Amino acid sequence: MPPRPIQHSNQFHNTRHTYIPEHAQRLMARNMERTMPSSMKKYAGAFVQQNVVEGNQGAFAAPASPVPHPAAVPNFQQQSHFQPEDNPAPAPQPQAQVVAPTAQPPAQPVHPAAAPEPYDFIMNAEQQPKRGLPFPKADSTLKRVIFAVGGLFVLLILFIIVKGMLSGGSDLPLFVSIAQDQQELIHLTSPTNSTGQQVVLSASSQDFAATTNASVSSSQSALLTYLAKNKYKVKPSLIGLKVSQQLDTQLTNATAAGTYDSTFQQIMKTQLTTYQNDLSATYQKTTGKNGRALLSNDYKQAKLLLTQLGSGQ
Repeated sequence: MPPRPIQHSNQFHNTRHTYIPEHAQRLMARNMERTMPSSMKKYAGAFVQQNVVEGNQGAFAAPASPVPHPAAVPNFQQQSHFQPEDNPAPAPQPQAQVVAPTAQPPAQPVHPAAAPEPYDFIMNAEQQPKRGLPFPKADSTLKRVIFAVGGLFVLLILFIIVKGMLSGGSDLPLFVSIAQDQQELIHLTSPTNSTGQQVVLSASSQDFAATTNASVSSSQSALLTYLAKNKYKVKPSLIGLKVSQQLDTQLTNATAAGTYDSTFQQIMKTQLTTYQNDLSATYQKTTGKNGRALLSNDYKQAKLLLTQLGSGQ
């Protein structure tokens, strides 16, 4: 039985065209401009309009009435360049007037500026400019000398501050006033008066004078040693500034009048009271531990001397 001939439906022939979107048409036109010879590039848009756009309109709409086509647009189907060898050229169709679109240059892609990474300063540490030290450019020996001198200066200041806190600091001049009070008591209780004459005292007054002279001399020696340990020098002439010539004259007159013993006891009571008050005031202003202990011991001795003086009257 012979095979049946293949029948082609009219519908297949009538709908041979496929719809192509506009962006695809533009891409086709640009591709043709790149591949066509330079003399034919200006007709790329018209070729796409003629073979694609009007073909799509014929597939989906009623055929347009024949309109005279301008002679400026050539029929690219007659060119041997674009006609495949195996397919015959289709019959020309009535075409509408086509206005060739102006070819637009391809848009250049815009790349946003890359934001700096938060850790670029670590990854690119070698590219970072190195900052020098805020020191003048000099050799290492000069820098070491500068650091050494600065360190010694700081240590010296700290030593002075600590030493002042331990020794009493500005309290030391107050001890000089105490030494001056002691020197006056030593002078008054000496065996001879200011004129060098032998004084006449009762037995009780003689014992009191001897005890006072020995006790106050020992206290003065300890006080001057304390000042020397704290690098505070006291001139001998400065210690005798409180020795009163007026009191010496008063005792001399009492010797002539035969009232030396009673006058001596009255003067010693006044001087010991002043000495005791000065010790108390200096103790309150002194912060050093050793200095306060020294003043406290002298105060107790002055109190005992006053008690002894009062019991002998």
